[in-house]
Amino acid sequence: MTITRRGRLLAALGALALVPAALTACSGDAGGSGDAAPSGQSVEEACTMANDAMTEATSGIGDMSTLMQEQDVEGITAIISDINTAISDTSAELGNADVKAAFDEFGTQFDIVATSIETVAEDPTSEDAQAAITDMTEAQTALQDAATEFAEVCSG
Repeated sequence: MTITRRGRLLAALGALALVPAALTACSGDAGGSGDAAPSGQSVEEACTMANDAMTEATSGIGDMSTLMQEQDVEGITAIISDINTAISDTSAELGNADVKAAFDEFGTQFDIVATSIETVAEDPTSEDAQAAITDMTEAQTALQDAATEFAEVCSG
């Protein structure tokens, strides 16, 4: 059972490692029509802002596998916290309603996966960890769907 939990946790870390690629996949033709939102921010501007923030925030995600093997809960929590802060800060700055809605859904799903990883990292054998693994498995799919939706909004 521990191997299965560890495998799922590593799969979740793998999903998180794909976050920068998923979000930047839309940066090639960000903007669709380039129409400005009522706030004056175009789709292209909002997508670029979100992509740049997430690329910077997720730069440490590659270290999470090592941190998991070392059982460095503080290190894992710090990386996840930095990403969650970047998502929240970026969301507050997005002025394009369509991009903001897609990005906010991504942020919601990331938070579920991140919280689950933190719970499992603290004590992989606890009852809370088993429930967190279930939540994480469901949220992984939703996170990937949200990243795809964000990419579709950004590619217009």
